[in-house]
Amino acid sequence: MEGRNHWNQVTAIWTNPPKSVKKRTVWLTQDGNRVGKAQMARRKGKTLSYTWSGFDQGTGAKMCVRCKDIDRVACDKTKYIGNRTSFWQRSVRHSWGARGTPQSREPMQC
Repeated sequence: MEGRNHWNQVTAIWTNPPKSVKKRTVWLTQDGNRVGKAQMARRKGKTLSYTWSGFDQGTGAKMCVRCKDIDRVACDKTKYIGNRTSFWQRSVRHSWGARGTPQSREPMQC
């Protein structure tokens, strides 16, 4: 899941499919209810994957992906993280002092 607060894109990834598998049906659920239609994950290198377009899932939603004929399910929960600045803005602000001299090169941890 990738996004901000309750607006996310979800990707189903099968990291170790047999070489003979070129595609597999996947579906997405939100709090146990199927979201939309089943989709087709396709081979991309050594993995199979499908990414759903970003949408508003709300906060605290349990998002799960499942591949047809596979017992495992991958889940993650949405959470509100607030209005943080981007990584780039944090690292630039942290990397340079008031007179433009380099400071710590390590990114700030929030």
